[in-house]
Amino acid sequence: MNEISARGKLLDKFRDITLDRLRILNQGLLDIEKGSRDENLINQLMREIHTLKGESRMMGFSDVNLITHKIEDLLKSVQLREFQFRLQETDILFEALDAIGRLVQKKLGEGKKSVDLLSLTNKLTAAVEGKNLESLAPVPASETPGAKPASLLLSQVEESIRVGIEKLDQLSNVSGDIFINQIRNHNLVSSLRNLKNLFRECLESATGTVSTEEFKKLQKELNQISKEFQDETMKMDYAVSILQDQVREVRLLPISTLFDLFPRMVRDLAKEFGKEIELDTQGGTAELDKIMLDRIKDPLIHLIRNSIDHGVEPPEERIREGKPRMGKILLSASTEGDHIIIEIEDNGRGINPEGIIASAVKKRFLTPAQAEAGALNQRDIFALLFTPGFSTKEVITDLSGRGVGLDVVKQNIEAMEGSVEIQSEIGKGTKFTLRLPPRLNIIKVLLLSLRESLFAIPSSAAVEVLKVLPSDTLSVEGQKVIRFRGATVPIFHLDDILYPNSPARPNGKGKWPVVIIESAREKLALVADRIISEREIAVKPLGKFLGEVRNLAGATLLEKGELAFFLHVPDLFESVHARQRITPAAEITEAAPRPGRILVVEDSLITREMEKSVLLSYGYEVQEAEDGLQALTRLREETFDLVITDLEMPNLNGFDLTEKIRADARTRSLPVIIVTTRSSPEDRRRGVEVGADAYIVKSEFHHEKLVEIIQRLIQ
Repeated sequence: MNEISARGKLLDKFRDITLDRLRILNQGLLDIEKGSRDENLINQLMREIHTLKGESRMMGFSDVNLITHKIEDLLKSVQLREFQFRLQETDILFEALDAIGRLVQKKLGEGKKSVDLLSLTNKLTAAVEGKNLESLAPVPASETPGAKPASLLLSQVEESIRVGIEKLDQLSNVSGDIFINQIRNHNLVSSLRNLKNLFRECLESATGTVSTEEFKKLQKELNQISKEFQDETMKMDYAVSILQDQVREVRLLPISTLFDLFPRMVRDLAKEFGKEIELDTQGGTAELDKIMLDRIKDPLIHLIRNSIDHGVEPPEERIREGKPRMGKILLSASTEGDHIIIEIEDNGRGINPEGIIASAVKKRFLTPAQAEAGALNQRDIFALLFTPGFSTKEVITDLSGRGVGLDVVKQNIEAMEGSVEIQSEIGKGTKFTLRLPPRLNIIKVLLLSLRESLFAIPSSAAVEVLKVLPSDTLSVEGQKVIRFRGATVPIFHLDDILYPNSPARPNGKGKWPVVIIESAREKLALVADRIISEREIAVKPLGKFLGEVRNLAGATLLEKGELAFFLHVPDLFESVHARQRITPAAEITEAAPRPGRILVVEDSLITREMEKSVLLSYGYEVQEAEDGLQALTRLREETFDLVITDLEMPNLNGFDLTEKIRADARTRSLPVIIVTTRSSPEDRRRGVEVGADAYIVKSEFHHEKLVEIIQRLIQ
């Protein structure tokens, strides 16, 4: 095998090892940046970068080798100063680590981003020589660490799984047992053939009747083979059960595999938005299936970003409120029965229920009458946050507040038979709690029958099975309930939920078989025709034609070939809620909405015409103004549904225009979107202060996203 061939076979392993080293280096730099001077940590960082330098040289990654050499030089110079970093040195080191990741991914065909190697090495050299780093040209905005923080680390939870020797030994032992049982079963099959031949010989030799002695011999052989076969089958069942458990164990990874990706993201985003935030992680030893780790990554990213953008206040505001300057986000994992509990908790400003209601009315999710009725409890109010298109953020940015995200978080978590709930206190902070099963596909379920069909409910959602007499039910505000553990629980016949348009069936006179289920701390009693037993099943998806059927999440074939449908517990609760749900204001409006009339305020003819052509293609009526002063004149003379404005314009800039729009009673509620090249946190905050409904940086949004925001603001 030549050298090139050997390198090719090692590329995937080199990528995985490099990712591990980058995670260690990122976390170590974060600890040092927070003030750690642990000598073991410092020595580990020096070893990691030195080893990576050698590995990259051996693998032919010359660019990576050059960067690691410069990083090593910088770390050595900082070590001489007892790791007292100068301004921007940690930023350059993080930038260099990101560049290594991009170079490795690009060479393996997994990424397209280029690296300005000359600019980066110049910065590292200048840092080693103690030069002024602020005088160096900045990296383009699309490549800065703040634009896509820790993008390499967040892009990948390892595709491969590293298995401990102990687990491999256990799998090997079980595999050996199954192999031995297989040999024994082959021997038993051979014995059965001999028995068959013996029967044939007896029949062929029989002249009239077969002797009693021959039958006794046959019976003895048959009993012996039957007993041996039964014993071997039991051994095989046990071995297969052990093998299944071991394979599941192999697929389990510590949650720290995912949690370790977030400290760098929090550090970069907090810095970008002028906040000081510390991320604390706990419970990383809890284990989840590899597939589930992949699926919860995006929901966790959104919830953590949500805490950074919406939750934790800027340092000045925290000091005014008597809080520590440094905000905190706690990311923790724990076990509760069969569930894994993941919590994302911040000590920020909390969620204002009145703000949610006001935003819901403004965005037409509620009518003013519905909001004033006072019928919404805290659970109902927080549930609005999971409605598609809903956002309470005063200004829409690339980080959050775009009206997408929390609804997708809920959908993704519920697709894994999990749940998400919110707890919040104004001025104290907010906590999101995710409840997840430990693994997918093989699930313990409670099997029940309805209309001669079989259905399965995850055992993790089943609280208790009981028998209920019709006379035991009560009526509370028109809803049938039962008493359960000192509380009332609404009771529904499963038939009414799964077959709502079918004629009602008699419930029967005897006791009803009832299962109490729970999701997001809410309980529901379901009446079935029969509750059969608890067992483990392998859940299969319904397929593209049935994948969107409400209340169903999959199906399975049982041992006798019967088909059982796997019920989606969050959907069952949603179906019950739908019976009493508040009708959205958008659904009670009889008249069809007319196309929106938009005023585009932009001094650049090219930009103005481009925005106009896009909006016209979506059916909007578009008028133009070349500056803020001209826009004010048109607003006094005409009626518009929305204004899109640039910031830097002659006569009257976008900030002042927005401020004047809000000061005029005629246009006070008119939605305003700022579209600009200015991306600093100060400009974004200024946009909030003057009353903009959205703040969009031109380099960060596609036209489809702009139109999506327009549709939401003027629907």
